[in-house]
Amino acid sequence: MKKKRKLEELIEHYNLKRTSLIRKFIMDGKVKPPLIGKEAGVELLVNLRKIESELSRLSNNMHQIAKYLHKPKDKQNHSQNLEEILLEMMKKQKHVQEDVETISEQLSDHLYVK
Repeated sequence: MKKKRKLEELIEHYNLKRTSLIRKFIMDGKVKPPLIGKEAGVELLVNLRKIESELSRLSNNMHQIAKYLHKPKDKQNHSQNLEEILLEMMKKQKHVQEDVETISEQLSDHLYVK
């Protein structure tokens, strides 16, 4: 029972599945502890997915701009539509930049002991 409890403690400590932990010990003879905890990792992953979504929206806006440039409309209409799309893209880019800065700060907090 003591060995099983020790194994469970190691699984929790290294944040690995049982088979992964055993494989690491067999192949490498040791296991390095994770750089960040599970909760912090999940939080970072959620924020990264948020950024991924924002980048996808920005990409869609760029495709809209390309469409407008290839449509045979009057120049005034092009200009107005492009300006609206670009302003929206600039807002989203600012949000993405802020999200990246937040994740960077979170990662720094978890990687470096203060």
